[in-house]
Amino acid sequence: LSPAINQLATFSRAGSERDFFSTKKLKLAVIGAGKAALQLYDSLSNSQSFELVKFYDADMESSQIKLFGFDIVRGDIIKNVTADFSEGQFDKCIISFSGDIQARTDLFEKLKGQGIQFANIIHDTAYISEHCLIGEGNLIFANVRVGPFCTLGDNNVISSACSIEHNNIIGSHNTFGPGVLFSGSCTVRDGNKFGTMIGVEPNVSIGSQNIIASSQVVTSPLGNGKLIRSKAGAEIKDL
Repeated sequence: LSPAINQLATFSRAGSERDFFSTKKLKLAVIGAGKAALQLYDSLSNSQSFELVKFYDADMESSQIKLFGFDIVRGDIIKNVTADFSEGQFDKCIISFSGDIQARTDLFEKLKGQGIQFANIIHDTAYISEHCLIGEGNLIFANVRVGPFCTLGDNNVISSACSIEHNNIIGSHNTFGPGVLFSGSCTVRDGNKFGTMIGVEPNVSIGSQNIIASSQVVTSPLGNGKLIRSKAGAEIKDL
């Protein structure tokens, strides 16, 4: 069953403060030193909240030892991140890659189990209503809008130009391609992969572990473990 749609009372309880409005600059470690790290770095360029200190990557075949002048620690990510966090080398971390949802989910949950703290990285052009509740480990890229009275869980990736309207409830470990547009009072559970240029109608409920291909308008509820895509592809022919 879908959770109750967010109401004003949801946001008036104690402990609803969000650390992404903090003015304290924290030391940040990034997990993943591949292509996705470049997009993440763009979101940190003007950050007043975080100071990048180190990258971690599991790829032992690469000879690259630095990215943007910062060290890349290669090998067992869980072991290396946990050891450095215990030594106070960073305050919070973030996972940069988004293509493999299960790997991203496993890393987040294992590191949380070790007491590692995660940051929310929010591009300075994004608009996040102060009347929202947001978990941790979320990546929110340029020109995203999250409207009032929304709840966002943990470890989500929200690509550029997405819009999440009022009173939406978004779970954890979801990835959203560019230009995903939600109307109001929708619910999304966990581990879903959204393509690009997707619209979701009001009051639609989406379960977990679904793939919603690009260029869809979702008008009806979706359960768990489903693939939704257009039946016919675009026609390409000579003029």
